[in-house]
Amino acid sequence: MRCHLLALVATLSVANAFVDYETIEPVPATEEQCIGGYFPFDGNQCKYYQCEATNDGFQAYERWCMKPLNFDPETCSCQWPNNIDGGGDYACHEDDFETAPVTDLEECNVRGEFDKCCQPCISYPSKDDPGDCTQGFGPPYTIWANFSGYTYCGEDFFCPNDGVFDRQTCTCISEPWYVDCYFFPFWPETPLEDETNSGIISNGECTIRPNDRSGIECSGEGEPAHLDMLQKQWLGRGWGIGFAVDNAADGVLVSNGNDDVPSSIEFKKEGDNVIATLTADQGTVSLSVPYIMDGGAKRYFLWMDNDGYIIFQNQDLDEEITSPPFTWALDGTRLPLQFGQTAGFFTDIVVCYYPPSGQGAVDWVFGGPAPGVPTSYENKK
Repeated sequence: MRCHLLALVATLSVANAFVDYETIEPVPATEEQCIGGYFPFDGNQCKYYQCEATNDGFQAYERWCMKPLNFDPETCSCQWPNNIDGGGDYACHEDDFETAPVTDLEECNVRGEFDKCCQPCISYPSKDDPGDCTQGFGPPYTIWANFSGYTYCGEDFFCPNDGVFDRQTCTCISEPWYVDCYFFPFWPETPLEDETNSGIISNGECTIRPNDRSGIECSGEGEPAHLDMLQKQWLGRGWGIGFAVDNAADGVLVSNGNDDVPSSIEFKKEGDNVIATLTADQGTVSLSVPYIMDGGAKRYFLWMDNDGYIIFQNQDLDEEITSPPFTWALDGTRLPLQFGQTAGFFTDIVVCYYPPSGQGAVDWVFGGPAPGVPTSYENKK
């Protein structure tokens, strides 16, 4: 009898836990409004309408963009506010939350500090602002070295459910899932496709040579090869860019090819060296390794690790390492990476969205596969 009574109590508790959400009722819509399937919500850029065809015409349901995105009527999608013509509105999301206005909190600014972030965050990645929660309000969060938790107002907190602390959003998230590196070995069967993700590199006016020496040969006089698929993607903290080149002339070999960006990257051959230069509003960092003259195409790899160190290495394992005194990341560049502004023969190209291990970088430089995804974070401080 007691067991049955407990079961009944448990059932009632679960039933009472359900939330009765308000039903979203459709509103009338016109065929002109619904040409693209969606249309803006008047007076609130965080909202939009999703259309539905009926026997009597069209109706539409109210929808919200995920914070901090706004609805962009030009693309019929939710976008970063700064990427929308005419600008956007971050504040329109605040109606969703019963929190103290951010103006009631002290300002938080931790730009240049790799182990800190701000919440609420007002500096989201965009083409005009490469911030990643380095500006906001209230006391800063200090991230543990292994990302398993954080310190806030002098108290330590583990991320729940074996999660990790994500600096870009300044919150605990599930352990991150990483897409494989884009790797272009220029195989004869698929010379312009990457090996893992079916990405495509455009050869521009460079010559495809898949039969005798798999690769692309650029004269430096026409349109360089370029990775258009990276124009709307971001390389945050922790990334890697590598290439193999032979017969390179002095000049720019690789760059993101756009001066009007918050941060830029350039690889340039000058005499006996290859120089990697990273430029941002906060300053410029340059690293140099010897250009290898003999033995055909040689690999070069530049990457940033989770601690903010930038490492540049060539196939002879010559390397230079620096720790810039500011936060540098390819956030907001839209990265139209270009290869072959100067004459050269490229046989391998790799782009990683995560920080490769030192061994993974060495393996690739020595002719191995693209670096694998990071190992699991330790769940201890």
